Amino acid sequence: MMSAQQLEQIEQLQATLSKMQVTLNAIAEAVVWVDENQGVQWCNASFELLVNQPDSTILDSRLNNLLPLARAGQPLAPQFYPDVLLHQGEYKTTEYEFGEGDRSLMLQISGSCTGEAPGKSAVLVIREITQAKDDITLTQSTQASLPESEEQLRTLINATPDIISFKDGEGRWLESNPATLELLELQGVDYRGKTDAELAEFSHFYRDALLGCHITDEEAWQKGSVHRQEEIIPRPDGTVSVVDMIKVPLFYPDGRRKGLVILGRDISDKKRVEEALQASEARLNTILSRTLAAIERARVYANRDWQYEYISPSSVAIWGYCAEEIMGDNNRIPSRIYPEDWAVMSQRCFDAVFAERPFNYEYRYNHPDGSLHWISVTVTSVRDEVADCWIATAISTDISDKKRVEAALSESEAKFRTIVENANAVLAITNVEGILSYVSPNVTNLTGWTPAELEGQSFAPYIHPDDLPKCLEVINRHLAGELAVEFQYRVRHKDGSWRWQICNSSVSRDANGQLLFITVTRDITDHKLAEEALKASEARLNTILNSTLAVIYCMRAYANRELNYEYCSAGSLELWGYSPEQLIADKNSLLSRIVPEDLETTLQQGFNTIYAEGTGQVEYRYNHPDGNLRWISSDLTSVRDEATDSWFVTVISMDITDRKLAEEALKVSEARLNTILNSALAAIYRVRVYANREWNYEYCSAGSVQLWGYSPEQLIADKNSFLWRIAHEDLETTLQQGFNAIFTEGTCEREYRYNHPDGTLRWISFNLSSVRDEATDSWIATIISTDITERKRKDYSATFPGISSTKT
Repeated sequence: MMSAQQLEQIEQLQATLSKMQVTLNAIAEAVVWVDENQGVQWCNASFELLVNQPDSTILDSRLNNLLPLARAGQPLAPQFYPDVLLHQGEYKTTEYEFGEGDRSLMLQISGSCTGEAPGKSAVLVIREITQAKDDITLTQSTQASLPESEEQLRTLINATPDIISFKDGEGRWLESNPATLELLELQGVDYRGKTDAELAEFSHFYRDALLGCHITDEEAWQKGSVHRQEEIIPRPDGTVSVVDMIKVPLFYPDGRRKGLVILGRDISDKKRVEEALQASEARLNTILSRTLAAIERARVYANRDWQYEYISPSSVAIWGYCAEEIMGDNNRIPSRIYPEDWAVMSQRCFDAVFAERPFNYEYRYNHPDGSLHWISVTVTSVRDEVADCWIATAISTDISDKKRVEAALSESEAKFRTIVENANAVLAITNVEGILSYVSPNVTNLTGWTPAELEGQSFAPYIHPDDLPKCLEVINRHLAGELAVEFQYRVRHKDGSWRWQICNSSVSRDANGQLLFITVTRDITDHKLAEEALKASEARLNTILNSTLAVIYCMRAYANRELNYEYCSAGSLELWGYSPEQLIADKNSLLSRIVPEDLETTLQQGFNTIYAEGTGQVEYRYNHPDGNLRWISSDLTSVRDEATDSWFVTVISMDITDRKLAEEALKVSEARLNTILNSALAAIYRVRVYANREWNYEYCSAGSVQLWGYSPEQLIADKNSFLWRIAHEDLETTLQQGFNAIFTEGTCEREYRYNHPDGTLRWISFNLSSVRDEATDSWIATIISTDITERKRKDYSATFPGISSTKT
């Protein structure tokens, strides 16, 4: 029979274990026990939340099945999981990547082993470290129970870096983890059973702090519930730590004091970040007022209403209104956006905000000064569950200059493409095996081969060996769903020489539903240099020129030219190919990709600006991880921080590749155009014709604007827009001959007079061919039309010398 003293000791032990169990469910870290067979034997509520499974499905499951981990983007093999390495005695605290569904987290896993074989267990403590300096999250749950093992509980407590200690009702220390003893310099001291005052004699530096602990202890006892406050703790190195201290009093049923649970977490980094952010806010406003980039932050609600929280001073330059005017009227900016742009943008933007995914859009804006501006906006959002809303951040930039350059380049390229496409174009039809079923007659002029020599043959033997893989890849891209591809290759001329070709390939189907590749090929041997200059521009037009990248990042610079990133916006992934976390972890990942001849100049200009506490701008070339060379412009400003003997630098970087390439390509294109602008104009179009003589455009090249005065979109929307401009005496004959050729699947050549919208009378020649489409009970007609007005005038002048052809 146990003595009263033994019973009291057991009761105290049980009370201690109970406190530890409460503590383990109160901490934010996930905790899990894994046996030697890799089966989970116990976990706390935080682990259940992490793997999003209940306790009933977790127990006895393997950790690698519950928690898919990765290192450097590569899945972690089962034999390298923390629990396996712990059992082998080869593990140390490590960071892992964890992704499941839409979640992507960084986890820090520490642990130790307890017990002896065969009952040996691995105890893992898992901390989510994705967003550094987060507020402490205390998760209390009573859904699971801890094993009745004091040794395992103590092992777990010893593994956490937070302060954990227990005192009895008289203030005597019962348990404490190494983190607490290390903080108070009590390592090696037999602390159990001693009061704060007694322990103060063992710690010279923290003597006063220990002597003052009873004050906050008593506040917790008096409050009778959880007592939380921030405590300032000086450190021997002259710094101070800010600790978020939680004290939980426990009482016997009769009201007597039973024990005190003490939890603490160092939040010094969080405090420093908050202070740094407050200090930088004024500097950021100064920077933003000097650049054409406005930043907005708003709370967005499920009913699609929103409330601005912040608008940068640059709003005046972007929209013509100050922040107060915009925040006072939510409709002030939308009312000046083109209605058709606002209808699309608002719908897509709200959808993106609610889905918490990035959103980019360009829209037209009627500026209060009467001018039309193009604005590019990038929006990101995060859910605020407490306020039941989304916090959206938008960066808006004025891209009007870029749009003007883009429009000029587009017009120049359209003219150039129209002339080149129709001067020496070859139309061909190829099946998925690469067999040519049709080649237009002009192939003889380009390659020396006749259609009869090529039809029924594979195209492969005629392609340069170095270019054949590229051509085969185009077929694979079409089979994968890509509808249109433009590429260049060399083809063998009948005389043995190699000729450069540019090919526009699209997808169609025959009457049996089999895939066909329709290609329009032009000889570009004489224009290769010009085309090489335009190739990069055309490849990037839809992916680069239509988006404006802007990244804001903050870093700390030192006199020895060392740099440390402290913040970087999410746009870094698009601009440089690295996430903010990657840049902060390794600053050289960006510097190593700057073109070497630009690097030293860029750094020198940057450091000169930083050390002068001024503002400056640098432009440099950057080898993006996606293989492209980009031009980057960075505006930076710095402020001296005497406290840390450093400079605080804020930088806004934007992608100016589109402008650089567009300007360069435009110059090259315009130089080439001067030599060919006097060539004939032509347009290629494809129509679907039915037996009742109804027909619809399916495609029309951009040359329609010059030829008929209507864009492809206008012709496709209204086919009669140009028919009524054909001379009445030519219209019926032209249509009759055209339909006859179409219905007989033949060819037709015809000339007609056309009253152009610019007031001139023009002669148009067209060549028509057709093929029957049994699947849709129709005919597909392909037509090449050319302006022959100048030729007609010359013929007339030769026939009737001295009489002006304008009288015809």
